[in-house]
Amino acid sequence: NAVLNTALHNDQEDDTTLFFMQLIDDLRPIHLKILKFYADPVAWRRDQGLGPIKGGNTFVDSDGQYFPEVHNKPEYFKVILTDLAAKGLLSEGQEPYFPGEISFSLRSLATPMGIEFLQFISNPLRDDSGK
Repeated sequence: NAVLNTALHNDQEDDTTLFFMQLIDDLRPIHLKILKFYADPVAWRRDQGLGPIKGGNTFVDSDGQYFPEVHNKPEYFKVILTDLAAKGLLSEGQEPYFPGEISFSLRSLATPMGIEFLQFISNPLRDDSGK
């Protein structure tokens, strides 16, 4: 996807493209899953078939259905959030929300660069309806 996006949309600076390519090499699938979640928690829930939140701005993942890879591993989850923040993809200074311990916020914590990176790695042939 990244190579195709680079070929189709050559409006990014070369340094940005190289930086994003390095991120692809550095980050694991769980990093990307969590970044995508934090970029738009409401859309992420919808894409996972979890439906809308009823009442309030937070929700709890007490059974690990959102991130089973890090369920009951708050130290691992915190390392992933720290990695994403250190790379400029998540807002720094945000109190992380640990699965099963505290509720998740429904507001985006991704930085503009985090959003741009997710667009860079997304499927350019897929339209907004998910097709």
